[in-house]
Amino acid sequence: MAIAANVLRLHNATPATAERVVGALLSAESRFTKDGVGNWYVVKENGASLQIPRKRACLVYTPMRAAELKPARRLVLGWQILPDAPQHFIEVVLQREDRAREESGAPAQCSAAEFVQRYLPELQTCALLAWNLSAVLAALRRITANFAEAWLPPTRISLQNLSRNLLRLSRPPKLAAVHKQLLSFAPRSESWQDQMLAQAEIWEALQSRCSEHGLQSGEQIAHYARRSQRANFSQYDFEEKDVDQLPETPGVYVMKDRRERVIYVGKAGNLRERVRSYFANAFSEEPKLRQIRAQVVRLHYELYDTELDALLREQTLIKRFRPAFNRQVEVHEQASATPVPARGIFLVPLRPQAMNNASKRVIIYFLSPHYLKKLSVTLTRIPQTRIRKAVADYLSPRAASANAGTRAQVEIARRWFQQNRAWMSALSPQEGSDAGEVTEQLFSLLRAPEIMHERVELATR
Repeated sequence: MAIAANVLRLHNATPATAERVVGALLSAESRFTKDGVGNWYVVKENGASLQIPRKRACLVYTPMRAAELKPARRLVLGWQILPDAPQHFIEVVLQREDRAREESGAPAQCSAAEFVQRYLPELQTCALLAWNLSAVLAALRRITANFAEAWLPPTRISLQNLSRNLLRLSRPPKLAAVHKQLLSFAPRSESWQDQMLAQAEIWEALQSRCSEHGLQSGEQIAHYARRSQRANFSQYDFEEKDVDQLPETPGVYVMKDRRERVIYVGKAGNLRERVRSYFANAFSEEPKLRQIRAQVVRLHYELYDTELDALLREQTLIKRFRPAFNRQVEVHEQASATPVPARGIFLVPLRPQAMNNASKRVIIYFLSPHYLKKLSVTLTRIPQTRIRKAVADYLSPRAASANAGTRAQVEIARRWFQQNRAWMSALSPQEGSDAGEVTEQLFSLLRAPEIMHERVELATR
């Protein structure tokens, strides 16, 4: 496009037109040769092609969630020039604070200006490699936002997308699953260092697969990672744009065949991404996915506040319809590898995409062995009377024998709270706890300014 616009003056050319025109000119010149996958190289006088040196890969990692990046005053980044350079972790301070934070084991600190001056030039010489590429780019853009001269590496490779395409997976994979598939063992731990090491090992294991596909340069690999192999939508009653316009909220989706029989029921934390995964890779080798895609004709969905609500609804629909492709009838039957809490009050902040308006909302779940209730709270106007009544009902002796939720629903909720305990705020009142004291602690959690984007803990007495 740059050659077409600046050399040939084809300012309104499409990428296809530019490639056709420039390709024709290069084909007529003996000084250039093509490698068969869209790349051109200069030819030496002896006829050997002059290969452009392959860029080094720089693996960049941030342990911060996407929701934490935008409001954060400090960003943690880790990087490693592959394959042999050591790991580096640093905390970039975006806004100076009067009181410095001192923590044992915390990474070294520097300002955004120091990072741009000292570290960014080296990163710019490499192909940017990351498992969660969007989070890494968001972090780097925040750091370089006030520096007009700063630019990020043009070659950016999503390790997750590359793994998905090379391994022909039906959905964006988890890091631990890919690591185990390629290396036969899971990452050593969830520490920053081991997470980066696992990504580096995945990258090394994928090198031979890239070569089998004719991918030699970083640009070729980045293009292959971005490639989407979409299914043919002509047989469905819905179009590709209908899938791409689904809400990015928790929900349940129901797939039906031509005779209106339910063949599959699923839940999703992000409805759009989950449903899109069924049609994103037309050459998936997963037998179940191919069969679903061959039989599905109609698609219905329901939206819910949280992934837990969607999970509970999924279990109800599976028991009702007994779909052919749902292997589990009882969603809760799988044994848990770790203990789950017997009771507690759990606060689940709603993501901005899940909110019907600009108000900040939190869903409060009250859980005991035979009791599961929920309460929706708007933080701009906390309903104190409703909360006091909900806490009193939860702590009352009647709640111990109440049938407020089926055994399956309570078990599903317990496991879900255990799996997501790292980011949810919670209280653990015991039977006989004072309702007034528990209510005040719950108010303290709801009034905490960080409740929407990180876990808040209060010790119960």
